[in-house]
Amino acid sequence: MSYRNSPPSSFPPQGGSSLTSDRQPVLVAAAGPGKQSRATVAFRIVLVIPHFVVLYILGVVASVVAFIGWFGALFTGRLPDFAAVYLSGYVRWYCRVAAYLLLLTDKYPPFLFEDSPYPVRMAVRAGRLNRAAVLFRLILAIPAAILSTIMLSGLSSIVIFIAWLVALFAGKLPRSLHQAFAAVLRYSTRYYGYLYLLTDTYPKGLFGDKPGGRTEDYPGGPGYGGPDPAYGRRAAGYDAPPGYRAPGYGYGPPPGYGGPDPAYGRQAAGYEAPPGYGAPGYGPPPGYGAPGYGYGPPPGYGGPDPAYGRQAAGYEAPYGAPGYGAPGQMTAGPGYGEQPPGYPTARVPRHRAATAQDLSQPAGWQMVLSAGAKQLLGLILVLGLVTTVGGGVAAGSAISSVLHRGNQINQLNAAIAENNNAIHQNQQAVAQLNNALFRITSAHAKLGSQMGLVVSASKACGTVACFDTEAVHAAGVVAAFGRKLKGVAIPHASAQAERKFLSDVARYKQAWAGMGHSTSFTDYANRAGRAEKAGARFDRDYRALTASLNTLSATLNRQTAQLNQRAKSLNRQAAALNAGS
Repeated sequence: MSYRNSPPSSFPPQGGSSLTSDRQPVLVAAAGPGKQSRATVAFRIVLVIPHFVVLYILGVVASVVAFIGWFGALFTGRLPDFAAVYLSGYVRWYCRVAAYLLLLTDKYPPFLFEDSPYPVRMAVRAGRLNRAAVLFRLILAIPAAILSTIMLSGLSSIVIFIAWLVALFAGKLPRSLHQAFAAVLRYSTRYYGYLYLLTDTYPKGLFGDKPGGRTEDYPGGPGYGGPDPAYGRRAAGYDAPPGYRAPGYGYGPPPGYGGPDPAYGRQAAGYEAPPGYGAPGYGPPPGYGAPGYGYGPPPGYGGPDPAYGRQAAGYEAPYGAPGYGAPGQMTAGPGYGEQPPGYPTARVPRHRAATAQDLSQPAGWQMVLSAGAKQLLGLILVLGLVTTVGGGVAAGSAISSVLHRGNQINQLNAAIAENNNAIHQNQQAVAQLNNALFRITSAHAKLGSQMGLVVSASKACGTVACFDTEAVHAAGVVAAFGRKLKGVAIPHASAQAERKFLSDVARYKQAWAGMGHSTSFTDYANRAGRAEKAGARFDRDYRALTASLNTLSATLNRQTAQLNQRAKSLNRQAAALNAGS
């Protein structure tokens, strides 16, 4: 960056520049490194917290304004005035706060949207926009966003900490480090200006500007639009178009006013600037102007038009004086040939130009970096790439870990759900089994009691008819037991034993029914023998059925214990996952 002791022009002109108004870039200028208070350096991050809060709120509003402005720019080809004013003020505010945070200046940033005499300044003039570029602005801004993010990541690494330590102990940043930080800030500011539709010029110039930049790159020489102080009055045809004022943002005087360049020495009587004009509120005393501000002397004052040839005695401009050429370029202006006869030759006493050492203001909009600053930018770029890639790898690893943990949680939840379902089914099976055992044993006990009554009643019988009656009664009792048994839901594992037992119940009932048709005691005795055999099979298969049910009950109990154990294991896994989150 070229550093001089004078500020740049506040803003680009509204017209008359060699750069078309539709391609105005976002300009950022920074004063050279100066002494800084170690106390403010030590607590810099704390001091900017109020600005962080305000910028957060302003940023939310800026997003809404930019969205509305996007529609306006898309249909009209120009950002609406309200959006241009707000967004340019927001970006300027961000630029000043970032500069303060990056230790480019010790001056606390003002809470202002407007431009102010701050050591780091931003200028932009919203012009016509390409509608296609507006439509795809978010996509077009991706490369610049990536580069800006990489550079800011590089700054956020060890670089800013080292710079903080250096500024804390030395009281100022080294020039190369200051230039590198200013270049990163300028690129970031240009990215936001492009993103917010303040300009159609794509962000560039990360590694600074070329030494001796062309005037079309920095319109109008020093002051961004004003004539070079060394040239005096503009030649015919180079005046600003009618209706345009000097820097159109309200910070500069009308065209042609202001003090002459310090290189011309003291003005002759009658040549002073009109009262009330001069530098805008800061700079050297009236009559000298601010070097490099580009306001120029009034028409007809200062150096002669290049067309007049050689200057009269006393009008020569000393080479090397501040304010010649474009900002940061120490070259004399062309156009000083011989003066034609008849040109006034009144002498003006020569004095040395005023040399106000104002390091609190930037020298010019052009940013020419030293070799050391470019090397630091390369280092910041490499560190940013490493940080970004490392952060991406870390983020990918974290995402992979989260996904893996999520997969584990899903699998665990599925296992828990499966185990809970198994427990539910087991509980249903146990409940069904217990109900079957209870109903079968209860029915069997009732059958035994009723059959005992039949037997007791039969002992009192003395005729075949009495025996037949009791036998029919016994057959009815067995039939009732069979009906109850069929109404019991038997587990599938014991279904075969149930079917066999039901067959025995049917034969047992038939045997007793047959005894009820006995015609003699001998016939009754024969039929009773067959009924006894059927009863033996009945008792055997009953015991087999209950044994099957008891075996199934033991199996279900073991399954219950296993499911409970698995549930405990799953709970431990869930606790481990929760502890690792």
